[in-house]
Amino acid sequence: MVIGFVGLLYSSCASASGRPREEIGGARIRSRSRGEKGSVLLRSEPPDCRTRADRLSRPVAMCAGSDANEWRDSSYTEGGNHASAKSLPSRDSVHLARKVFHFSTGYMIALGYHLLLPERSHFAILMSAAAAFVLSIEVLRLQSSSLNKLVQTVFRPFMRAHETRKFTGMAYYISGVAVASLLSEKRAACVGILMLASADPVASLAGVLTRSHTWARLAHGKSLIGFFFAFLIALLVILRIALVSTSPFSISSALFLQRASLVALAAAVAEFAVPSPQITLRARKFPLGLDDNFVVPVVAALAAQFVLGPAGLSALRFSKFLLW
Repeated sequence: MVIGFVGLLYSSCASASGRPREEIGGARIRSRSRGEKGSVLLRSEPPDCRTRADRLSRPVAMCAGSDANEWRDSSYTEGGNHASAKSLPSRDSVHLARKVFHFSTGYMIALGYHLLLPERSHFAILMSAAAAFVLSIEVLRLQSSSLNKLVQTVFRPFMRAHETRKFTGMAYYISGVAVASLLSEKRAACVGILMLASADPVASLAGVLTRSHTWARLAHGKSLIGFFFAFLIALLVILRIALVSTSPFSISSALFLQRASLVALAAAVAEFAVPSPQITLRARKFPLGLDDNFVVPVVAALAAQFVLGPAGLSALRFSKFLLW
């Protein structure tokens, strides 16, 4: 009986080796020909693997032959929602529409604060309520496929692929503005908001366009070239504000330039220090992360308040439209 079983097993193996390919567990396997050395090759994603994953509502990485890196960049979210993330830009894309939206949002917020809300407390309450609303929508959409798809449809021109399963940058943006307005006075908060609106997208664009210069990109994903441009733009913003200011300087121009450079440096360091991709909590229901959209306005506003000081801030009597 044992001899018969061994013979049957040998004949099965011999017949299998004659076929160029087999499908085992839904994954195509390319068998080795006689005399060929090397291991069995698996396709990174079998044709029917994703279908089975959809049916069982589980990550693609659990299927035979799928790649963990591919799953990490996929659009799977809690509740079986497979949003169309492949059509959205990645972090390494230029994505000009997002950068224009980023600047426009910050500028309009700062302009509204300057023109419509003279009281700091009113603006802080308004932005805190807006931050709470946006965060609530973010949490709900990650649990609801229909709401997630609706948000992606509305904000598709400005979203990135990884944001289909994580908080969008807008959640950190509004939260950062709210905290900056709570911790600093009005003029300092406006400086922080304008630096977020201008320096952050320019740093991102510079980093993307020069990503081939590997010497400039550090291990945490940020670029030294992007850092330089973030500092340059932040400094130009604060100098432009002072240039069109309706108030005469109460300190020397050299001293103001020195302090303005320190404020711009603080904003650039805040943008550069936050890793990309961001550090995120491993919680699908609340994937909170460390984002430069939150850090930059808070750090820049506090730097403007304490580095410029009363004398420096007095030189920032904003014109009607802030920058012109």
